[in-house]
Amino acid sequence: MTPTWTDYCSNEGFAGPFENQILYAMCRDHPGHDSSYVAAGKVTAIGRIYAASPARGAGKPMTDTPLVRTIGEYLANSKLDEMLASIDFGSRFSPEILESVVSAHGYLVSEIVAATRSWSREAQDGNWRPRNHDSFASKYLHFHRPNAFPIMDKFARAGLKCVGQTGNVSTYAGFCDAFAQYAQTQGDDWTPRSLDTVLVARGRKHEARGEKNCEECKKPKGHRTRAGLAEIYAPAATTTGSDPV
Repeated sequence: MTPTWTDYCSNEGFAGPFENQILYAMCRDHPGHDSSYVAAGKVTAIGRIYAASPARGAGKPMTDTPLVRTIGEYLANSKLDEMLASIDFGSRFSPEILESVVSAHGYLVSEIVAATRSWSREAQDGNWRPRNHDSFASKYLHFHRPNAFPIMDKFARAGLKCVGQTGNVSTYAGFCDAFAQYAQTQGDDWTPRSLDTVLVARGRKHEARGEKNCEECKKPKGHRTRAGLAEIYAPAATTTGSDPV
C-alpha cells in the first residue's frame, strides 16, 4: 500500500525533515492552481526551501508584479490541475504512469518559461536563454503527488550513476527511466522519497572532493555528473522538461 497524505504530513519516516511535512500539508490543503495567489505561495515556499526558485537568474522585471505571482497567474490559467488529476494519488511511480509524469513535468517547465519570458526585460533579447527549471518542476510536482514524481537534482543524478545506471540522466525523461530501473532492484517497500534519500546520499559522496575514486562505486570520479552551464540554462529554442538539467 502506498503512503497516504496523513503519512507524508505527520510521519518523519515518510516525509523526512519537518519542513517537508509542512510542504506536503500545504499541497494537500491547497492542491489546486485556480488561485494565482495560492499558486504563487506554493512556488515561493517550495522554491526557497529547496533552493530552486524560478526567480533565480530571471533578470530584471518589466512590471512591479513579482515573478512568482506572474507564474501563479500562468498556472491559474493552465491545464496543470487537469494533468495532475489524471495521476491518482495512490499511484506509485512506475513505467505505467511514466508518460503522464514526464508530460506534466514538461508542461510545468514550459509554463514557467512562458511566464518568465513575459516578465523579464532580458527575455526580450532574441538571444535570451531561459534557466533550466527541470529540478524545480520535479520538486514542485513531487509535493503534489509524492508517490508519483521522483525528485531530480544533481546529487540524485550522480547517485544513479554511482549505483550503476548508465543511461542519460540529464533530462527528466532519462532520469525517470533510470530511476524506474533502479527501483526494480529495490523490492516492493519503497517510495520516490525513500529512494531519493538513498540516491542523494550516494550522489553527495560521489561528488565529494578528495579521493580520486568514489568510495562507494570505486569508479574514477571523472565519470561523475558535473554542474555547469548545461545544468543552469535550457536551450534557447526549447521550453519543455526535456532540456539538460
